[in-house]
Amino acid sequence: MTTTSGSPHDKLPAGASCTVEETAIDGQPLGQNSQGLPSSSWVWGAPIYEPASVNIAADLTANVVVTNTAQLVHGAFSITKVVVGTADEGLEYGGKWRCVVNGGEPVSGDWLTTAGETWTSPENANIPLGAECEVADETTRPEHPVADDHAYQWDGDPAFSDPVEAVKAGENVALGLVTVTNKTKRELGSVTWTKVDSATEALLAGSAWWLTGPNVPADTKVVDCTASPCGTGPYDDRDAAAGQFLLADLLWGDYTLVEAKAPPGYLLDNTEHAFTIGAGNLLNLQVGPIDNTPVTPPTLPLTGGLGRDFYTLLGLGVIGVTLGATGFARMKARRDSV
Repeated sequence: MTTTSGSPHDKLPAGASCTVEETAIDGQPLGQNSQGLPSSSWVWGAPIYEPASVNIAADLTANVVVTNTAQLVHGAFSITKVVVGTADEGLEYGGKWRCVVNGGEPVSGDWLTTAGETWTSPENANIPLGAECEVADETTRPEHPVADDHAYQWDGDPAFSDPVEAVKAGENVALGLVTVTNKTKRELGSVTWTKVDSATEALLAGSAWWLTGPNVPADTKVVDCTASPCGTGPYDDRDAAAGQFLLADLLWGDYTLVEAKAPPGYLLDNTEHAFTIGAGNLLNLQVGPIDNTPVTPPTLPLTGGLGRDFYTLLGLGVIGVTLGATGFARMKARRDSV
Protein backbone atom coordinates (compact mmCIF):
# COMPACT_ATOMS: atom_id res chain seq x y z
CA MET A 1 0.00 0.00 0.00
CA THR A 2 0.95 3.61 -0.47
CA THR A 3 -0.05 6.20 2.06
CA THR A 4 0.80 9.56 3.55
CA SER A 5 1.40 10.53 7.15
CA GLY A 6 -1.85 10.41 9.17
CA SER A 7 -3.88 8.65 6.50
CA PRO A 8 -5.92 5.68 7.85
CA HIS A 9 -6.25 2.30 6.17
CA ASP A 10 -9.71 0.89 6.74
CA LYS A 11 -11.65 -2.30 6.19
CA LEU A 12 -9.31 -4.37 8.29
CA PRO A 13 -10.91 -7.40 9.98
CA ALA A 14 -11.47 -7.07 13.74
CA GLY A 15 -9.13 -9.23 15.76
CA ALA A 16 -6.37 -9.06 13.17
CA SER A 17 -2.76 -8.42 14.27
CA CYS A 18 -1.06 -5.93 11.98
CA THR A 19 2.52 -4.77 11.43
CA VAL A 20 3.83 -1.91 9.33
CA GLU A 21 6.89 -1.97 7.07
CA GLU A 22 8.06 1.06 5.12
CA THR A 23 10.03 0.29 1.94
CA ALA A 24 10.02 3.51 -0.07
CA ILE A 25 9.55 7.25 0.14
CA ASP A 26 8.06 8.96 -2.88
CA GLY A 27 8.51 5.77 -4.82
CA GLN A 28 12.25 5.49 -4.20
CA PRO A 29 13.74 2.74 -2.03
CA LEU A 30 15.07 3.64 1.38
CA GLY A 31 18.87 3.81 1.53
CA GLN A 32 18.97 5.32 -1.94
CA ASN A 33 16.59 8.20 -1.35
CA SER A 34 17.58 11.77 -0.47
CA GLN A 35 14.10 13.20 -1.01
CA GLY A 36 13.44 15.94 1.51
CA LEU A 37 16.96 15.80 3.00
CA PRO A 38 19.56 18.61 3.00
CA SER A 39 21.67 17.10 0.20
CA SER A 40 22.48 13.94 -1.67
CA SER A 41 25.01 13.15 1.06
CA TRP A 42 22.07 12.07 3.19
CA VAL A 43 19.76 9.09 2.64
CA TRP A 44 16.78 7.77 4.54
CA GLY A 45 17.74 5.03 6.97
CA ALA A 46 15.79 2.16 8.53
CA PRO A 47 12.45 3.34 10.07
CA ILE A 48 11.43 2.77 13.68
CA TYR A 49 7.88 1.46 14.42
CA GLU A 50 5.98 2.26 17.61
CA PRO A 51 4.45 -0.14 18.48
CA ALA A 52 5.92 -2.95 16.46
CA SER A 53 2.40 -4.44 15.93
CA VAL A 54 -1.25 -3.61 16.75
CA ASN A 55 -4.46 -5.62 17.24
CA ILE A 56 -7.47 -4.42 15.31
CA ALA A 57 -10.63 -3.88 17.39
CA ALA A 58 -14.12 -3.26 16.02
CA ASP A 59 -14.99 0.39 15.43
CA LEU A 60 -11.57 1.54 16.72
CA THR A 61 -8.53 2.91 14.94
CA ALA A 62 -5.14 1.55 15.91
CA ASN A 63 -2.16 3.90 15.51
CA VAL A 64 1.41 3.02 14.51
CA VAL A 65 4.02 5.77 14.58
CA VAL A 66 6.73 5.37 11.92
CA THR A 67 9.83 7.41 12.66
CA ASN A 68 12.23 7.90 9.77
CA THR A 69 15.97 8.31 10.38
CA ALA A 70 18.51 9.90 8.06
CA GLN A 71 22.13 8.88 7.77
CA LEU A 72 25.14 10.57 6.23
CA VAL A 73 26.71 8.61 3.36
CA HIS A 74 30.47 8.94 2.92
CA GLY A 75 32.39 9.23 -0.31
CA ALA A 76 36.00 9.27 -1.41
CA PHE A 77 38.35 10.85 -3.94
CA SER A 78 42.02 10.50 -4.98
CA ILE A 79 45.10 12.67 -5.48
CA THR A 80 47.96 11.86 -7.85
CA LYS A 81 51.38 13.50 -8.18
CA VAL A 82 53.10 14.44 -11.45
CA VAL A 83 56.61 15.92 -11.78
CA VAL A 84 57.53 17.45 -15.14
CA GLY A 85 61.30 17.54 -15.51
CA THR A 86 64.19 15.97 -13.62
CA ALA A 87 63.78 14.90 -9.99
CA ASP A 88 64.99 12.08 -7.77
CA GLU A 89 62.75 9.04 -7.49
CA GLY A 90 60.91 8.29 -4.27
CA LEU A 91 60.55 11.90 -3.11
CA GLU A 92 57.50 12.52 -0.91
CA TYR A 93 54.98 15.29 -1.50
CA GLY A 94 52.04 16.23 0.69
CA GLY A 95 49.70 18.88 1.99
CA LYS A 96 46.07 19.56 2.87
CA TRP A 97 42.82 18.59 1.13
CA ARG A 98 39.37 20.06 1.70
CA CYS A 99 35.82 18.88 0.86
CA VAL A 100 32.55 20.77 1.25
CA VAL A 101 28.95 20.10 0.26
CA ASN A 102 26.34 22.78 -0.43
CA GLY A 103 28.26 25.46 1.44
CA GLY A 104 28.26 23.44 4.63
CA GLU A 105 31.06 22.90 7.13
CA PRO A 106 34.17 21.75 5.26
CA VAL A 107 35.93 18.49 6.00
CA SER A 108 39.72 18.50 5.64
CA GLY A 109 42.78 16.35 6.15
CA ASP A 110 46.31 15.54 5.02
CA TRP A 111 47.52 13.83 1.85
CA LEU A 112 50.95 12.32 1.16
CA THR A 113 52.26 10.50 -1.90
CA THR A 114 55.22 10.13 -4.27
CA ALA A 115 55.53 11.07 -7.94
CA GLY A 116 53.55 8.73 -10.16
CA GLU A 117 51.57 7.28 -7.24
CA THR A 118 47.99 7.93 -6.11
CA TRP A 119 46.65 8.72 -2.64
CA THR A 120 43.00 7.85 -1.83
CA SER A 121 41.05 9.33 1.07
CA PRO A 122 40.53 6.78 3.88
CA GLU A 123 37.14 5.68 5.16
CA ASN A 124 37.59 7.53 8.45
CA ALA A 125 37.98 10.82 6.55
CA ASN A 126 34.15 11.10 6.76
CA ILE A 127 33.82 12.94 3.46
CA PRO A 128 30.15 13.51 2.61
CA LEU A 129 28.97 11.78 -0.56
CA GLY A 130 28.71 14.33 -3.36
CA ALA A 131 31.03 16.83 -1.68
CA GLU A 132 33.30 18.95 -3.85
CA CYS A 133 36.88 18.00 -3.00
CA GLU A 134 40.07 19.88 -3.81
CA VAL A 135 43.75 20.07 -2.92
CA ALA A 136 44.17 23.05 -0.60
CA ASP A 137 47.97 23.24 -0.68
CA GLU A 138 51.27 21.41 -0.96
CA THR A 139 53.48 21.97 2.08
CA THR A 140 55.68 18.87 1.97
CA ARG A 141 58.24 18.95 -0.81
CA PRO A 142 62.04 18.46 -0.83
CA GLU A 143 64.06 21.66 -1.00
CA HIS A 144 65.95 20.38 -4.06
CA PRO A 145 64.48 18.04 -6.70
CA VAL A 146 67.92 16.46 -7.25
CA ALA A 147 69.97 15.94 -4.11
CA ASP A 148 73.35 15.75 -5.89
CA ASP A 149 72.84 18.64 -8.32
CA HIS A 150 71.29 21.76 -6.84
CA ALA A 151 71.29 23.45 -10.24
CA TYR A 152 67.93 21.70 -10.60
CA GLN A 153 65.27 23.90 -9.01
CA TRP A 154 61.49 23.86 -8.64
CA ASP A 155 59.99 25.93 -11.43
CA GLY A 156 57.22 27.91 -9.76
CA ASP A 157 54.42 26.79 -7.46
CA PRO A 158 52.59 23.46 -7.83
CA ALA A 159 49.47 23.41 -10.01
CA PHE A 160 46.24 21.73 -8.89
CA SER A 161 43.61 20.39 -11.27
CA ASP A 162 39.92 21.20 -10.79
CA PRO A 163 37.94 19.93 -7.77
CA VAL A 164 36.14 16.60 -8.08
CA GLU A 165 33.01 15.09 -6.56
CA ALA A 166 33.32 12.52 -3.79
CA VAL A 167 31.66 9.26 -4.83
CA LYS A 168 30.91 6.09 -2.95
CA ALA A 169 33.92 3.81 -3.13
CA GLY A 170 33.45 0.27 -4.35
CA GLU A 171 34.56 -2.25 -6.91
CA ASN A 172 34.77 -0.91 -10.46
CA VAL A 173 34.06 2.62 -9.23
CA ALA A 174 36.28 5.35 -10.68
CA LEU A 175 37.01 7.91 -8.00
CA GLY A 176 37.42 11.57 -8.80
CA LEU A 177 41.12 12.38 -9.28
CA VAL A 178 42.90 15.66 -8.48
CA THR A 179 46.34 16.02 -10.09
CA VAL A 180 49.14 17.98 -8.38
CA THR A 181 51.85 18.97 -10.87
CA ASN A 182 55.34 20.27 -10.15
CA LYS A 183 57.86 21.42 -12.74
CA THR A 184 61.64 21.56 -12.44
CA LYS A 185 64.27 23.59 -14.27
CA ARG A 186 68.05 23.64 -14.34
CA GLU A 187 69.67 26.96 -13.47
CA LEU A 188 73.34 26.86 -14.45
CA GLY A 189 75.69 29.63 -13.33
CA SER A 190 78.33 31.85 -14.90
CA VAL A 191 81.44 33.74 -13.84
CA THR A 192 83.35 36.65 -15.37
CA TRP A 193 86.72 38.21 -14.64
CA THR A 194 89.34 40.44 -16.27
CA LYS A 195 93.14 40.37 -16.47
CA VAL A 196 94.66 43.83 -16.08
CA ASP A 197 97.97 45.65 -15.63
CA SER A 198 98.65 46.28 -11.94
CA ALA A 199 99.52 49.91 -12.52
CA THR A 200 97.36 51.09 -15.42
CA GLU A 201 94.50 48.54 -15.15
CA ALA A 202 94.68 48.14 -18.92
CA LEU A 203 93.31 44.81 -20.19
CA LEU A 204 96.00 42.21 -20.89
CA ALA A 205 95.67 39.50 -23.53
CA GLY A 206 97.15 36.04 -23.58
CA SER A 207 96.65 34.60 -20.10
CA ALA A 208 95.44 31.06 -19.29
CA TRP A 209 93.93 29.61 -16.12
CA TRP A 210 93.60 26.34 -14.24
CA LEU A 211 90.00 25.70 -13.20
CA THR A 212 88.71 23.29 -10.54
CA GLY A 213 85.12 22.71 -9.42
CA PRO A 214 82.13 20.33 -9.49
CA ASN A 215 82.57 17.75 -12.28
CA VAL A 216 85.40 19.81 -13.81
CA PRO A 217 87.96 17.38 -15.33
CA ALA A 218 91.48 17.43 -13.93
CA ASP A 219 93.93 19.82 -15.61
CA THR A 220 91.18 21.92 -17.18
CA LYS A 221 92.72 25.05 -18.64
CA VAL A 222 90.77 28.17 -19.64
CA VAL A 223 92.49 30.07 -22.47
CA ASP A 224 91.78 33.74 -23.24
CA CYS A 225 89.61 34.10 -26.35
CA THR A 226 90.75 37.26 -28.15
CA ALA A 227 88.59 37.20 -31.30
CA SER A 228 85.18 35.96 -32.41
CA PRO A 229 83.96 33.33 -32.67
CA CYS A 230 84.84 31.93 -29.24
CA GLY A 231 84.36 28.32 -28.31
CA THR A 232 81.04 27.18 -26.84
CA GLY A 233 82.21 23.99 -25.19
CA PRO A 234 82.50 23.37 -21.45
CA TYR A 235 84.95 25.76 -19.81
CA ASP A 236 85.64 27.74 -23.00
CA ASP A 237 86.08 31.50 -22.61
CA ARG A 238 83.03 32.98 -24.35
CA ASP A 239 84.10 36.63 -24.22
CA ALA A 240 85.92 37.65 -27.40
CA ALA A 241 87.51 40.74 -25.83
CA ALA A 242 91.18 40.23 -25.01
CA GLY A 243 91.72 40.06 -21.26
CA GLN A 244 88.01 39.51 -20.50
CA PHE A 245 86.69 36.08 -19.51
CA LEU A 246 83.23 34.50 -19.37
CA LEU A 247 82.50 30.91 -18.32
CA ALA A 248 78.90 29.73 -18.67
CA ASP A 249 76.80 26.65 -17.83
CA LEU A 250 78.53 26.03 -14.51
CA LEU A 251 77.10 23.58 -11.97
CA TRP A 252 76.41 24.81 -8.45
CA GLY A 253 79.32 24.46 -6.03
CA ASP A 254 82.78 25.73 -5.14
CA TYR A 255 85.42 26.62 -7.77
CA THR A 256 89.01 27.89 -7.89
CA LEU A 257 90.97 29.80 -10.53
CA VAL A 258 94.79 29.87 -10.65
CA GLU A 259 96.76 31.55 -13.39
CA ALA A 260 98.53 28.96 -15.55
CA LYS A 261 100.12 31.37 -18.03
CA ALA A 262 100.78 35.09 -17.56
CA PRO A 263 100.31 37.63 -20.34
CA PRO A 264 103.57 38.19 -22.28
CA GLY A 265 105.87 40.53 -20.39
CA TYR A 266 104.23 39.95 -17.01
CA LEU A 267 105.01 37.88 -13.92
CA LEU A 268 102.94 34.74 -13.25
CA ASP A 269 100.47 35.15 -10.37
CA ASN A 270 100.00 31.95 -8.35
CA THR A 271 97.17 33.36 -6.21
CA GLU A 272 94.14 31.06 -5.86
CA HIS A 273 90.86 32.82 -6.60
CA ALA A 274 87.85 30.99 -5.11
CA PHE A 275 84.18 31.52 -5.98
CA THR A 276 80.88 29.72 -5.41
CA ILE A 277 77.98 29.23 -7.83
CA GLY A 278 74.60 28.96 -6.11
CA ALA A 279 71.14 30.45 -5.66
CA GLY A 280 70.20 34.11 -5.92
CA ASN A 281 73.09 36.52 -6.29
CA LEU A 282 75.56 33.61 -6.43
CA LEU A 283 74.24 32.43 -9.80
CA ASN A 284 76.10 34.95 -11.99
CA LEU A 285 79.35 36.11 -10.42
CA GLN A 286 82.07 38.62 -11.19
CA VAL A 287 85.57 37.82 -9.96
CA GLY A 288 88.26 40.43 -10.30
CA PRO A 289 89.69 42.38 -11.92
CA ILE A 290 92.84 40.30 -11.40
CA ASP A 291 96.08 42.18 -11.99
CA ASN A 292 99.58 41.20 -13.08
CA THR A 293 102.91 42.92 -12.42
CA PRO A 294 105.09 43.60 -15.47
CA VAL A 295 108.54 42.06 -15.70
CA THR A 296 111.24 44.69 -14.83
CA PRO A 297 114.46 44.59 -17.03
CA PRO A 298 117.76 44.09 -15.05
CA THR A 299 119.99 47.19 -14.46
CA LEU A 300 123.82 47.41 -13.96
CA PRO A 301 124.99 49.03 -10.67
CA LEU A 302 126.88 51.86 -12.47
CA THR A 303 126.87 55.61 -12.05
CA GLY A 304 127.36 58.63 -14.26
CA GLY A 305 124.98 57.65 -17.01
CA LEU A 306 125.01 54.90 -19.58
CA GLY A 307 127.22 56.76 -22.13
CA ARG A 308 130.10 57.61 -19.79
CA ASP A 309 130.14 54.19 -18.14
CA PHE A 310 130.16 52.51 -21.52
CA TYR A 311 133.20 54.44 -22.77
CA THR A 312 135.04 53.97 -19.47
CA LEU A 313 134.68 50.21 -19.72
CA LEU A 314 135.62 50.27 -23.39
CA GLY A 315 138.83 52.24 -22.61
CA LEU A 316 139.87 49.91 -19.83
CA GLY A 317 139.38 47.00 -22.16
CA VAL A 318 141.60 48.52 -24.87
CA ILE A 319 144.37 49.24 -22.33
CA GLY A 320 144.21 45.69 -21.03
CA VAL A 321 144.52 44.23 -24.53
CA THR A 322 147.46 46.54 -25.38
CA LEU A 323 149.41 45.67 -22.23
CA GLY A 324 148.83 42.01 -22.79
CA ALA A 325 150.09 42.19 -26.38
CA THR A 326 153.22 44.15 -25.36
CA GLY A 327 154.12 41.69 -22.63
CA PHE A 328 153.72 38.76 -24.98
CA ALA A 329 156.05 40.41 -27.59
CA ARG A 330 158.82 41.01 -25.06
CA MET A 331 158.70 37.43 -23.82
CA LYS A 332 158.97 36.12 -27.37
CA ALA A 333 161.98 38.40 -28.12
CA ARG A 334 163.85 37.12 -25.10
CA ARG A 335 163.33 33.50 -26.12
CA ASP A 336 164.57 34.23 -29.65
CA SER A 337 167.83 35.79 -28.36
CA VAL A 338 168.73 32.86 -26.14
